[in-house]
Amino acid sequence: MSEITVRNLSVEINNFKILSSINCTFEQGKIYTILGPNGSGKTTLLKTIAGLINPKKGEILVDNHEITQINPKERAEIIAMLPQNTHIETEFSVEEIVQMGRYHKNYSIFHSITKEDIEITNKAMEEVGVLSLKKRRFAKLSGGEKQRVLLARALAQKPKILLLDEPTASLDLNYQLEILKLVQKLNKQNKLTVISVLHDIQLAAKYSQELILLNRGKIHKTGKPKEVITPDTIKEIYNITTKITWDDFANQVFIKTLDSENVTISKDLKIHIIPGGGSSVNILELLSTHCTNISMGVVNEGDLDWEKACELNIETVTAKSYSPITQENYIDNLKFIEKADIVILCNTPFGHGNIQNLEAIKYAEAKGKKVIIIGDKEFKERDFTMEKKAELLFNEIIRGEKVSTAKNVQELYHFLQEG
Repeated sequence: MSEITVRNLSVEINNFKILSSINCTFEQGKIYTILGPNGSGKTTLLKTIAGLINPKKGEILVDNHEITQINPKERAEIIAMLPQNTHIETEFSVEEIVQMGRYHKNYSIFHSITKEDIEITNKAMEEVGVLSLKKRRFAKLSGGEKQRVLLARALAQKPKILLLDEPTASLDLNYQLEILKLVQKLNKQNKLTVISVLHDIQLAAKYSQELILLNRGKIHKTGKPKEVITPDTIKEIYNITTKITWDDFANQVFIKTLDSENVTISKDLKIHIIPGGGSSVNILELLSTHCTNISMGVVNEGDLDWEKACELNIETVTAKSYSPITQENYIDNLKFIEKADIVILCNTPFGHGNIQNLEAIKYAEAKGKKVIIIGDKEFKERDFTMEKKAELLFNEIIRGEKVSTAKNVQELYHFLQEG
């Protein structure tokens, strides 16, 4: 058995209440997804389940044992966690990274990998399809490959419970589907209990058996995808009017936003969008029904944003797949910005590979362009650069006179109608 019971859980960080009165149960062998708007406490709940954060009140029981009372070695045999950030600058090989999943068994400065450890780590690498990469340097891998390697490291712990924090963040659509299909397969093969945090409602519906929807640090609704994902729920949480249809054969949900139907935006308005990690998909879908002068960049070929832009015949500045933005890409992006009336920065994370997109926003602000920044999530949570370079740059941008922030689609439309 590996059942998790969360009882009357409240969490505070720096005297700020993040979670309040959380009660739920995670049954053995099921796939759960925690959903909710930015800042609703999704990652905090996951980290508290992992025993990484001590609750202010309440408890988390794993097979009737309080998680914070289980020593780290025993906890590592029960729970493994795949972090959101895969950007690790290291000289370690893939094999060495995965073998770290065995350190809890015999950890000491004199510990050496045993024959059993090698067999277990090789099996984990084989299960996720990275055995052929075992001698490669981890830092040289693509985003999708890194995610699979870290998943192999988690599996090497031989856990009963697998926690995934935004496992598809910053991956293109192909890798998103690959990772979630892989987790689904491992759930069936190893009878793993899987608890993940996802921001994509449609992916969560397709690959989860149960959903937990958070809002403002509390549970708003739990149940099967069809019970949780309803027009009323989407309206209550995201303040968006939708039409929802289900394809039972494909186990897929289709969500159409209706709020844009009563919005008037000038067709002549020139809009340039700074995307990333699929953050622009819904915005592109909605704006394309009103505007004919939309451009986007810089986006990586094969990314979800790129796929949607191609589908809608939107001009893009495109970088090679899994490659950082080049100086040529950056200059081309500035040319589109110079032509634009409004520049929109989507709710996307920043690392060393796309920091130039944020520099392009700074350029737009300096040129006196109207800039709209989407998202209410604290920027520091999206900064994966060394020395917080992106956060420092963002703080400079946000002080601009023509810079506005939109928490949701309705606020974005309001700013666009103003021109």
